[in-house]
Amino acid sequence: MKSITDIPFVSHIGIRSEKDRLLLELKPDLSNHLDTLHAGAIYTLAESESGRYLLEHYANKLDEDIIPLLRSSLMRYKKPIYTTATAKANVLSEDINSFEKSFAKKGRGSIKVFVEIFDEVSDLCAVGEFVWYVQLSN
Repeated sequence: MKSITDIPFVSHIGIRSEKDRLLLELKPDLSNHLDTLHAGAIYTLAESESGRYLLEHYANKLDEDIIPLLRSSLMRYKKPIYTTATAKANVLSEDINSFEKSFAKKGRGSIKVFVEIFDEVSDLCAVGEFVWYVQLSN
């Protein structure tokens, strides 16, 4: 896989990559009963951004083929999205250190990725926490 946007479902709903983040435009087939971006579409954007972050930061650094599997997630929706949504991921430095130590020792580890979802005017609309289990493919 070259990019997270190569995943068929991610591509199907129209998530696209721009620089170091993912975007999703509000379209009629992604709207809810209030004509705002559906919570499921927002969740998919956030989960995809967390996976993009992992691939960007670890696929090449580990110099191995890795298999990331989503272990758990939590989303909090704060504000409706009437426009294009933008997702941005980050990881706490202590979580990076813990993950890298575990991975170096055992060839596997867990890492929590935080994602913020913004609307077109940069208002924070949703936040997510995604715990990924990552292991070597061999």
